[in-house]
Amino acid sequence: MDRSGDWMEQAGILMEQARWLRNGKFYPAACFNSQQAAEMALKALLFSRRIDAWGHMLTKLLDTVPDTIAVPDDVRAAAAYLDRLYIPTRYPNGFEEGVPRDYFVASDADDALARAEVILEFCKGAMDDEG
Repeated sequence: MDRSGDWMEQAGILMEQARWLRNGKFYPAACFNSQQAAEMALKALLFSRRIDAWGHMLTKLLDTVPDTIAVPDDVRAAAAYLDRLYIPTRYPNGFEEGVPRDYFVASDADDALARAEVILEFCKGAMDDEG
């Protein structure tokens, strides 16, 4: 059963949550939700092509995209940026001291949202092209 549409819908929901978190000044959580939205979108694309998708590293998920789909450099760069947000946005031991909110600011959340959007648009386009 193809549930790629459900995965893409969840990616959209996570983006909505990330925007809400950003507006509420929960910057680390907005960054993490942005990464998660991108992850869900990439998994949606892979599942739509009947490819098993495991793990959380966006760059590794992109490596499993079929060669028939050209992955633009801006998508790869967005994935690399978001991969760096997976751990330190949630865990105090991501930094020598303090908690994640001590290290993430509005511009971090804005950057994460923008980069996640790049990945979502790429995935949606690739899924639409599939027909």
